[in-house]
Amino acid sequence: MKKSNKNNGLKWIILISALSIAMHWVMNPWPITLQKKDQLFLQELNFSRYEMNLSAADFCASVMRDRNNLPCNSTSSELEKNITSELREKVLSEIKKASDSYESLKKILMSEAIDNQYKFQLVEILERRINELEKLRTEFLSPTILTGQNKKALQALLLAQGYAYNEYSDKFKLLNYDIARYVIQPESVKNQIGRLEKFSNALPLIACVWIAIFLLLIRKKISFAGLVIFSLIAILITIGLTIVRDATINFGALSNFYHLNPFRATLERQIIIVGLSLLIFVFLISFGDQIKKIVENIVNRISMTTISMTYILICSFAYLIGGQAIGSETIKIFTCLICALFITKNGRIIELLQENSKFSTYIIIAPYFTKSKNNSNIERKPIPTTLDYFSKFLFSQLLTPISILFLTIAIAAMIFNDLGGSLIASLVAVFSLYTLLGEKFATFILGFLALVTTLLILTSDKVRGRFQLMLDPMYANVSDFARLIEFNKSAQPFGYGPSKIEWCTGDGVCIPLQSLSDYMPTLISSMIGAYPTIVIFLLSAMALMFLVYKLFMPAWYFNNHDRFLFMFACLLSLATLGQLIITFFGNWRLMPLTGLGVPFASIGISSFMAAILGLGLAMMLALKK
Repeated sequence: MKKSNKNNGLKWIILISALSIAMHWVMNPWPITLQKKDQLFLQELNFSRYEMNLSAADFCASVMRDRNNLPCNSTSSELEKNITSELREKVLSEIKKASDSYESLKKILMSEAIDNQYKFQLVEILERRINELEKLRTEFLSPTILTGQNKKALQALLLAQGYAYNEYSDKFKLLNYDIARYVIQPESVKNQIGRLEKFSNALPLIACVWIAIFLLLIRKKISFAGLVIFSLIAILITIGLTIVRDATINFGALSNFYHLNPFRATLERQIIIVGLSLLIFVFLISFGDQIKKIVENIVNRISMTTISMTYILICSFAYLIGGQAIGSETIKIFTCLICALFITKNGRIIELLQENSKFSTYIIIAPYFTKSKNNSNIERKPIPTTLDYFSKFLFSQLLTPISILFLTIAIAAMIFNDLGGSLIASLVAVFSLYTLLGEKFATFILGFLALVTTLLILTSDKVRGRFQLMLDPMYANVSDFARLIEFNKSAQPFGYGPSKIEWCTGDGVCIPLQSLSDYMPTLISSMIGAYPTIVIFLLSAMALMFLVYKLFMPAWYFNNHDRFLFMFACLLSLATLGQLIITFFGNWRLMPLTGLGVPFASIGISSFMAAILGLGLAMMLALKK
């Protein structure tokens, strides 16, 4: 019997390997051919490189040092006084150096030695850039313009250096698709394109090596159900990498707006993220016993107050230092962590308290109205009552952590504008409170969240824009989704096929840059068709539901040392399930878009870390052989 099971497991492993290898070789044709733009920039172009000394951000800091929170492109006679003669000369020097570099590159391209069809389009782009810089330089020097010289200088520096400025957020954004990137750092762009060619050709081989090593390491440690779920995840990862590879090679080939391919370094970065995620997965499965012991010691010693304060500090720090992507993943993981601790430490106590009919009444008012009373004038030590202990427990173990939890989620949504991460964290928190405190209190929390959501919709332009985009995408203020709908319609019913996605129209209008993250379901549908996409979504959702069920039952009903890890893995799987549903439903216009990506498929760390951590713990705990 054991030999039969072993043979069946080996056959399954061989089947997974064969299917995965076949998928990668079929979906990723080899060898690849770079688009004409990239082939041009791989050539040796000996032009005069632009050495930047005064950036647009430095100019803004010099002129607007007393701006009183005004944007950098403000115009007033008072601001003109800050443009000293020395600063004026620096601005003119930067414009001249940039123009000379663009002119030098144009002359090289016009020579007969450069054989590339794209060079004529690039020459036109360079001519427009040089003329625009000259126009801005003339306006900057014009004595008839009394105000607005700082704005003209800022526009010239932004154009010369390939940056954009957002006056609402007061931030400068580097445009990695602008020709300025090549004029300023030609070697960096050339190296990126060279690595793109190597990684694109090596992707099927990399995938085969990954799968072979991975299955050899885990084949004896996870069950048949675990192998099936891993197969579904492998399919998602394969589809995601195939779409990313297609974008890094072909995006913007027909567009003059994108001078360089904006995704030229994305495949390299995504392969690294996937590789690190799989390493974490293997580590969790290989060292499960050691991880259990370490976690058990930490859980027994840590207090809810300590972990709650640490939670809000770590999440805020992650948003401030790492940006929205790191912050979003941090708040998802740490919300699951604190909720798992909350349930593990207090679940049994609250279950006993719920047998008392007064529990639901006292859960809110007890900390304020159940103190021991001493009406005598004689000083004596108060004798604590049962309700005193109950009140202290409610306040220290329940109300304080819950308040900090929802305060952190509110900060993520309102201050850091992370609607997706805060939505997933709210889902996990509400599920945990419903599980722990029962229907009555969870209903109260849901009512509170509904009120906060309503206030967000009424006060936030961003949230209102998302709803408008869902209800009427063709006439919304943001035209991205309208383009995507037309793009997806033109691909149906069978899709464009692997590595054949039409990223841009014949007029040079391309789909949005955030397509590889927010709009990945639409890209999947455009590649393989609508119906296969629905099948993949349903299978992935059912696999994650199965994980949530398999992890929740032992975490809630059995009293063992691994309860915390089971609950933590359950909540991480729930967060992944919620992210999957929200992203697909947003793309299908069944709910507003939130900026979340498809787990295991979209680009970026926010689509992998929480998902792979939950999957690894699930395999380690509930799906081990």
